[in-house]
Amino acid sequence: MVLRQTRFSKPACILLFLLLLTNVLLYQPAVQRSLSISLDPGVIAGSMLDLLIVMPLLVLAAFRLKKRYMVAVLFFGILLVNLLVPSAYHAMVRPVFYTGLAVEGLLFIAELSLLGLAIWKIPKIRRHIRESESPLLFSAVPAVTKNINHALILRIFTHEFLMFYYAITGFWKKPIEHAGTVTMHKKTSVIAIQLMLIHAIVLETIGLHWWLHGKWPVISIILLILNIYSILLFLAELQIARLIPLEIKNGKLYVAQGIRQQMTVELSNIERVEWSDEIYPDTTLFAYQDFEQPLPQLTIYFKEPVELTLFYGKTKPINHASFCVDEPEKLRRLLEQDNV
Repeated sequence: MVLRQTRFSKPACILLFLLLLTNVLLYQPAVQRSLSISLDPGVIAGSMLDLLIVMPLLVLAAFRLKKRYMVAVLFFGILLVNLLVPSAYHAMVRPVFYTGLAVEGLLFIAELSLLGLAIWKIPKIRRHIRESESPLLFSAVPAVTKNINHALILRIFTHEFLMFYYAITGFWKKPIEHAGTVTMHKKTSVIAIQLMLIHAIVLETIGLHWWLHGKWPVISIILLILNIYSILLFLAELQIARLIPLEIKNGKLYVAQGIRQQMTVELSNIERVEWSDEIYPDTTLFAYQDFEQPLPQLTIYFKEPVELTLFYGKTKPINHASFCVDEPEKLRRLLEQDNV
């Protein structure tokens, strides 16, 4: 979801906020008493018009959305109508709610069928990964999309698999090391920062879960699950930083910043390399966390846009990227060897 760069986008956001606020306040007993509002079928129909037609149009005017997200917005409107409208008027809302539920159920079944197809095609996906001769982090998503399709649910599923894979199995793996690798984490504090975050979450989980479990057990269980997920996420970030350096082999440059962003670049697609510590606006920076803001050492410009893989398998095209590595001179030699 990205805000549109038009003169109507910000007014649409304001109107969207006011529409949601007024419809929520309309069904509060205190507001009804103070303003002498009485609910009738006309008011209910007005709310349904607001939340099922006007709200999606305002969202569409304010944000750039794909079709699948518009379906989610429509379903959110249906759910909000069902939650806000008093039970006495549910007869008006029920047909719309069940229709939306049926459509969402069909979409959910379709997405589950894609996951089933992915499981069915695991042998082909594994063969494609082996043939690519690149680390799993870079080859998993392309293998899935090539053998099945580019559905977002598949990219999210693959991303989650990679997170669990590196978080759990990373302890027994050795870092990639050969003449074409350049580490990015050894001169930073990324390992210490990730360990501190994991340590803080463990302590917070023990204390908060113990306190919440006696009062709100459901909330404590939800927070426990979220904290376990966060620990696995930070473990995956730590292991990827340790195991996967910037790598040049087979005419390609592989670079990752944890689980959050990865990129594969054909060396023949590199237009020029600019050695500078300037931070340019709208530039993707591959640099691990440190206690101070890391500065880039070089920026690589591409002849054709390169696909950057982001969190949860999202992708975006970029025209250049900056890097901060442990041995910039070694990276310079590697690039010069390949006539970049």
